[in-house]
Amino acid sequence: MSPTPLLHPDIGHPLVFGWPRDIPLPSLITDSFPANALYPIRLLQIIIGPNMDAAADAALHLFLGTRLVPNLECVSVVFHAGSFTPHRLSRVQQYLGPSCVWSEIRVLDPTLQTETTTIQVINHGQPMHFWFLVIPADGIDERLANDLSASSASLNLKIIPPLSPQTFLNHYDLILSRLIDALRSTTHLQRLSFPLDFLLKDAKAAEVVFDILRSQPQLEELELHVPAAMDLDAEGTRVAVNELAKTFTLESRFLSRLKRFAVPVRFIRTRLLSIGNNPASCVRD
Repeated sequence: MSPTPLLHPDIGHPLVFGWPRDIPLPSLITDSFPANALYPIRLLQIIIGPNMDAAADAALHLFLGTRLVPNLECVSVVFHAGSFTPHRLSRVQQYLGPSCVWSEIRVLDPTLQTETTTIQVINHGQPMHFWFLVIPADGIDERLANDLSASSASLNLKIIPPLSPQTFLNHYDLILSRLIDALRSTTHLQRLSFPLDFLLKDAKAAEVVFDILRSQPQLEELELHVPAAMDLDAEGTRVAVNELAKTFTLESRFLSRLKRFAVPVRFIRTRLLSIGNNPASCVRD
């Protein structure tokens, strides 16, 4: 289980603004990626919910003006997407003084199941930036490539199963092209996770995707999940499964460079069980 950071010693609990009592609070730390090493021991957590109004904004601004804030070293701010605005973000950021060496801004959309997290760490006086992005497969649009190309942060991209499997299948070619454009738009990809539907439906998709991934200088982890929209046991899919398993074997030299490679067990062949010094991980079907 992920360790829970200790909250700021002068406060002891998250500060919550505009969050309904009948809706569970979000996790104190993102559980979408293995980013625990980035989390500090102590931080102030601010949660800004969907019900922000003038009174809630006034309470937030009043707190941000207290003596505690200028001396904070680590701050995490979680926004519900319904309350995330450039103005609120700016107001929060202007109170993070020079003493702040670690900051996280996380925006959650429970309806669309998206999550975007940016983390800045000051290391020996130099800022380091990390971007964690979670998006459903059928939520990939043409803006993703532009967003990725505009960022220099180390990118951790997790594509989760589509909200509507049928919509994904109906628009597969378009969604695949958007994913390929997004992967080509950045050279800062650190972790990538997506369902195998992308590679099974089009025989050439794996070749194109791996060509792109081989040119990613920062890529450390690749995790491929059980298809969400396709039946692996369907007669028409079995051939695609075998062909994709062969592709993984052919890519064993590239995969051996990664710190972690995870794939469903039925795609593992003997040669892939041990790739270099890094044995392939298995994700159960």
